[in-house]
Amino acid sequence: MLANLKVGTKMLSAFLLVALITALVGGIGVLKIRQIDVAMQIHQVATAAEEQTATTNEISSNIVQITQVVQQTSQGAQESALAAAQLHTNSEELQQLVQQFRL
Repeated sequence: MLANLKVGTKMLSAFLLVALITALVGGIGVLKIRQIDVAMQIHQVATAAEEQTATTNEISSNIVQITQVVQQTSQGAQESALAAAQLHTNSEELQQLVQQFRL
């Protein structure tokens, strides 16, 4: 009976060892799947970051262009104001000259 118990214990140990190895291999497979999943998520985040960077650069470029247009418009408005003031001065001078010729 003792011999049977030793054989049974050895068989049980072997069975548990096989079960443990199977679980470990299955666990490694799950870990590999999770590793692939994490790698895909990292890739997605990196791709999204690249797209956001490209969009941010485009927005920055557009803001620079808008700033340039605003500066040009401001300069044009200043030049128009100076021209209007000069036209007003010329008009007053012309009125004074025309009044000299009135009877």
